[in-house]
Amino acid sequence: MSNYYVFRINYNDRFKLIRNELVSKHLLRQGWGTYGMAIDSSYDTFKAGWQAEWEKDLPDETMRARYNNLSIMLEIEPGDYIVVPKVSVEEDYVCRSFVIAKCKKKYRFDVLSEAEDFGHIIEVEDVFSCSYDKNLHAQNIKSKFIAYQSPLNRVRSESFKESVDELVRLHAEQPDEFEKDSTDLISMISRATSSARNQYLEQIKSALQKIDNHKFEDIIGELFIKNGYTLTDNNWYDGEGGDVDLVFECFNRNTLMYNIYEICDVKMPHIYVQAKKKTGKDACDIVGVDQLVKMEARIPEKNAILMVINLTDEFSDEAKEKADENGIILINGLTFASLLVRYGIEVDIR
Repeated sequence: MSNYYVFRINYNDRFKLIRNELVSKHLLRQGWGTYGMAIDSSYDTFKAGWQAEWEKDLPDETMRARYNNLSIMLEIEPGDYIVVPKVSVEEDYVCRSFVIAKCKKKYRFDVLSEAEDFGHIIEVEDVFSCSYDKNLHAQNIKSKFIAYQSPLNRVRSESFKESVDELVRLHAEQPDEFEKDSTDLISMISRATSSARNQYLEQIKSALQKIDNHKFEDIIGELFIKNGYTLTDNNWYDGEGGDVDLVFECFNRNTLMYNIYEICDVKMPHIYVQAKKKTGKDACDIVGVDQLVKMEARIPEKNAILMVINLTDEFSDEAKEKADENGIILINGLTFASLLVRYGIEVDIR
């Protein structure tokens, strides 16, 4: 019986390189794999390889968490199915498709020389892609991705597995028709407008980076308040490095959940936002994550939502790793700009 995995690749500056390894060479590569970091040896060997090539003073728990997640690759056997979000065999950019592939050979380690990284490899076969909107099975798989955010994920959902099996069957029966149908109307419109849209979002991001911090926080507040959330606090800090810029009630006051908390006299969870107005790649983006982590002890409810909004182009792997460990949502500049457009918050880009 096959097992099923969600395998997230690098979606940043190495995306095209790693996608090409998958599409052209049928090699699924995972990062955090420079020389000496094979996971089929011990954790101590992995750690030594890491420290020899990269940061020497990174917390042990960060390295161990990455090692433990990567070690899932050792479980993947020939015949198991692997789903890769945001990738198409036809398009060379991050898109609304996913790849389904079958494991051909077990884990091996061979550093990708062009990047001096991505040495963790699963060789695959029967590779094909499917639009998120192709049919109900594709939509079901896409809807489950939110539960599988780590680089390597074991799939437990039976409906996810059944949908993968059905798409594999459909592709095997009529591969030419399957690929032809994968270009849906939404994808065509998205491709046709993506260049102009991305340019507009870049202009919004650039304008936001030029305003002062208080105005930036006001715009974040406007986004939440316009959608029915209530600002309850701001500039909350502990004097020891912990810091929260904005606090919102977790539910719109016109929703059932708000009324349930109110009627039952139960303390409502809140949304705690750390706002950073950095440009390009923020080498210190871990700071925003650390500031929220340090405030957790002072947050009265255990089910709070923690969020960092940073206008940087992309978060560092270190920041994403720590955010994942602590359940913190990371929103970069383009994502925040797209939310402003979607919810009608105007920004002067002149």
